[in-house]
Formats: sequence, structure tokens, C-alpha cells
Amino acid sequence: MTKLQAAENRATSAELTGREVRRLVDLIVSSDVQRRSITPLSRMIPGFSIDDARLVRDEVIRRRMSKGDRGAVLLNAHDGLDPVILGERMLSSTNARIPVGSIPLRVRGVLGFRSEPAPSLQAPQGKGAMATPDKLQLGLEVSWCPFGTSQTEDADRIAVNGGVIRLVSAGTHLSVLAGAEFRMLRDGKPLALGRLPAMDEIQRAVAELTDEAGTTWAQHLGERAASRPEPVTVYAIGLGEPISLLANSAIELEVAGSSLATVIADTDHFM
Repeated sequence: MTKLQAAENRATSAELTGREVRRLVDLIVSSDVQRRSITPLSRMIPGFSIDDARLVRDEVIRRRMSKGDRGAVLLNAHDGLDPVILGERMLSSTNARIPVGSIPLRVRGVLGFRSEPAPSLQAPQGKGAMATPDKLQLGLEVSWCPFGTSQTEDADRIAVNGGVIRLVSAGTHLSVLAGAEFRMLRDGKPLALGRLPAMDEIQRAVAELTDEAGTTWAQHLGERAASRPEPVTVYAIGLGEPISLLANSAIELEVAGSSLATVIADTDHFM
């Protein structure tokens, strides 16, 4: 039993009304725009459950993708929670400027691969998800927590779509990755280093990831296929621990001595 399944078994629903869902979504969206913290939803709503969180998250996603942007489903092997749905504006190549405010942002190196729309409904069930060398990419995942330093529940993190606000890819596929050294740098100073996993480790992580996602997520995608463009699926494996993105700073992913992706803090404006 996964951590998320255990939380689902323990939870009882708060049975939110449509009006309550919209109110919570308004708080999340406002917090995102202003980069200001809010109280964890699990504290605001007694009995706030995983199912309640999914209702809130789906409405957040609907608002962000109301203009018909093509989306991407991000399956994270490093958080154990629900997959994340990203809109096109949340996907960048090589570098990105990210508005920062009072809520700290975190940047993590990721290794993953992309499955195009055709098999995306099957991939979360463990089908069609083969991490071959020619498909692998490196990048940076940027996340935030609108609840500040407050203690949160899984339901809180699911409600805010895992906290992921941007995925920055290296822009090129790398065919030789196994054993290569990577470094995470902030303003040119290395903060973390390591070696990329071998292909069998990557494929094993993807297999575990797709098994945990299960058929429920495939059904979730299928129900929405008619209302918006079908998403691609991005499988991501975290490289080390997240690094804080400070004001007026930049975080860079370097592999085998080459800079592949950069995230720059932008204090001049908000999203």
C-alpha cells in the first residue's frame, strides 16, 4: 500500500459544495498570482480529504487551461502523490524567468522522458512507458508551497497540483546518460552533485511510478479527453533534493561540464 492509498483509506470527505470549491480555488489562484501564503486547506476545512483536494485541483486546472492549451501530465517518481497537470505556459525549454515573492520557490533537477499523446491514456497503467536512451531528457522542476512553513497534509499538496509551477527541459535528447556527473549550481556555486542513474534504475522507477498511478488516473484523463486537447505524459525522476530559489539568483543544471537548463528568479513582476 502506498502512502497516498493509506491516506485515502483514512480520510473522510468534507463533502464540499460547488461554492466552497470555487472559494478555495480563488484563494489558491490569488496566492499564486501574489506569491502570498495561505492557511493549509486541511486546517480551514474539517475533514478535508484526498477526494476533496482532487475536486479543488481539477477546478484550478480547468481555470488555467480554459483557453484550450495543450497540457502535459507530469508523473513524479519523487513525491508519491497524484500526477500533476501542466498547461503549455508551464513548460519551458533551456531557461525560464520565474516571478518570486514572499513564498519560497524550490528547484530540483529531474531526469525523465516524454510520451506523446497517442499512448498517454495507457502509460499511467504501466503500458507504453519505456525509458529508452533516445527519449531521455534532463531539466529542472520548479515548485512552491502556498502554505508557507505550515505543516501540511497530502490533501493540501494535491489541491495545489503538487505545487509544480514550471518544468524546464534541456531542449535536447541525450543518448548517453548512464553514470554522467551532474551538478546543481546557484549563482555559479555548486550546491549539489551526483551521478545520473543507470538505464535499468530509470526503467524500474518508471515502472513503479506507472503502477502506482493505476487505472483511476487513466479514467480521469479519459473523462476530459473531449473537453480539451489530449496531454502528453512526462515521467520525471528527481535528482537530489530541491534547492531554494532566492531573490535575484539563478539555479543551473550542469551535466558532464555542460550547462543544460537554468531558472532565474524574477522580482520585477508576478505571473
